[in-house]
Amino acid sequence: MVGISNCPSVVEVTVPPAFSASLVIHRLPGARERHIVRFQTTDPSILVSWYRVSARLRRPLECAGTTFSGVDLPPPQVCPLCAHDDEVSAVPDGEQSGWRFVCENHVPPYTWLVKTPRTSSGREGISAEIGLYDDLVECVYRDDPWLEHGVVEYRYQLLRPTLYREELVARFGHRAQGPRHFSASALIAKALGQLRDEGILSWQYGKATGFWAYNGSISYWAPVPPPDDGRELTWTQFAHDVGLDPECWVLP
Repeated sequence: MVGISNCPSVVEVTVPPAFSASLVIHRLPGARERHIVRFQTTDPSILVSWYRVSARLRRPLECAGTTFSGVDLPPPQVCPLCAHDDEVSAVPDGEQSGWRFVCENHVPPYTWLVKTPRTSSGREGISAEIGLYDDLVECVYRDDPWLEHGVVEYRYQLLRPTLYREELVARFGHRAQGPRHFSASALIAKALGQLRDEGILSWQYGKATGFWAYNGSISYWAPVPPPDDGRELTWTQFAHDVGLDPECWVLP
């Protein structure tokens, strides 16, 4: 368990024996002061994350002390425009060549692409362990139009509510809990990208709607071959059809 207590002048950090922690204070031109705690460990299987400490804690500590095997994680990033990282989140690039970062400090949100080499290949890690790949195939039906990412994720949540809640959201968190560097949705998108690489699903970019609109554009998925008429089912349309608020994402 990692504990952080702070006030405007004092930051106290309590960490497990496997970790060490250091406080870094960033003062950038034209930007507010940022207090960042860096967690370090000698165990390479444990994700090490930076955590921004402000005058009050805005969200729970993400990921530190949780083991992730076989997961490509996005590199640390600050927004090139505002030099902040507290509103930055990452989604896999549709071409599987890196990560698309989104900073919600701007209207509209600012996005940029960071290309990174893939450190894993094929079906592996937690996605393979919990059967995520095969389950996601079941979430895209043969006669479907192009489905916005949120439609596929919602169907998976209904198909495997316990795995979604206890394995994905509990480990990686979700954008519905606040902006975060990596999330359950990003892991699902990476798994869908693997299915695209295997020729099982079709992929294209389209407009992000409703709850997902902060992304600007987002991945759409379809069976192989994709619909000839280019029909799309956005998250907003789908949510209205099933009686949900398209601006919200309800976690189980």
